[in-house]
Amino acid sequence: MSCAIRSYHSQRLASAAHNWRTGPSAKRAQEMMERQVEHLVRLVDDLLEVSRVSHGKIELRKERLDLALSSIARWTSTGN
Repeated sequence: MSCAIRSYHSQRLASAAHNWRTGPSAKRAQEMMERQVEHLVRLVDDLLEVSRVSHGKIELRKERLDLALSSIARWTSTGN
């Protein structure tokens, strides 16, 4: 992540934290912070996966996947 992006997100989180403590839009600020944390968690998880692959701890296998069947399986597993 570039320094500019980190700086942007840090400023957004600091602003949200300030609004959360002092402003009338506390719920909105809290929701924004929760979304930011979820994004950061996914980013860190992705970076850890890349690290595992690059260090040979995980082996990637290429295989064909029938997207139609995959979509149907996912759709039926969610109770639809």
